[in-house]
Amino acid sequence: IVMTQDLKEQIARNAASGWCRCFKCDGVFDETNIKCEKEKLVTCQQWYNGYRTALLALDDDRLFNSLWKHADGDDLPEIDREVIALVGENEHYKVVFAHRPPEYWDGKNILTGKVTRYKPKRYDKGGWNIPDVRWWLDLYLPKVEEL
Repeated sequence: IVMTQDLKEQIARNAASGWCRCFKCDGVFDETNIKCEKEKLVTCQQWYNGYRTALLALDDDRLFNSLWKHADGDDLPEIDREVIALVGENEHYKVVFAHRPPEYWDGKNILTGKVTRYKPKRYDKGGWNIPDVRWWLDLYLPKVEEL
């Protein structure tokens, strides 16, 4: 995967659209009555802030090359570690949470005591919980109790 400027901008647009939750607004920027046009970057301040933040993180090669890792490489997160990931195909990527589930786990029925082995579906070379993970980023993610 080559991270071109067009691809970085597409990822930033997708991240901003998820961040600002446009489905809740009427598509008009309240203070100016300008119609929200993401293609022209004429939109609400929240969407633009999300776009610029994502683009800055993707655009800084020092950040991108040192933090983002190929999802099919040898450097993968430990099993069950939640990470931020870019998933998709053909330059249509979105930002998600992902992890690498264990190969199996054993569950015990508390009524019968019977032990059953469960094998989760794992995708691609990295053994991800979802298909088409292309890049991953390992950052400290605070738990709800910490917020």
